[in-house]
Amino acid sequence: MKKLLVVAKSLGGGGSEVALIEFLNHLDRSKYDVTLLLLDNDTEYSYRLKKEIKIEYAWC
Repeated sequence: MKKLLVVAKSLGGGGSEVALIEFLNHLDRSKYDVTLLLLDNDTEYSYRLKKEIKIEYAWC
């Protein structure tokens, strides 16, 4: 299994954030261990992520 780290500014605002969520949700969990690193504390759409995707915060 490969580890995949994806960095994004936030999960708020729509548009590209929703596209990123859909992309992450469709990755094969048997091949990738996914962690999403957020640079901002706006997590408006985080409820749409599958539970297997870990979220880390760089602003803490």
